[in-house]
Amino acid sequence: RYGDGPKDVLALESNGDYTRDIGYLHFADFQNVTGTGDNLLNNVWYQPEEVFPVDGTPEVRQHAFWVPVDTTYFNLSKKLE
Repeated sequence: RYGDGPKDVLALESNGDYTRDIGYLHFADFQNVTGTGDNLLNNVWYQPEEVFPVDGTPEVRQHAFWVPVDTTYFNLSKKLE
């Protein structure tokens, strides 16, 4: 939500659906400093997806962290390792 920072409570966080362990991105940390003012973009939290594996216990959710990546960049990153 606009204006929220890393210390503000996220929606549904108290239920355990969101975590602060991974995925916090503050856009202003990556701006080209021109001296014209603050970056008005807010923050992004990547959160784990709820999954129900077919080989797991029925109706018991698990969490998986998934980020869609372009195959070109994925193949490039494998070469960098």
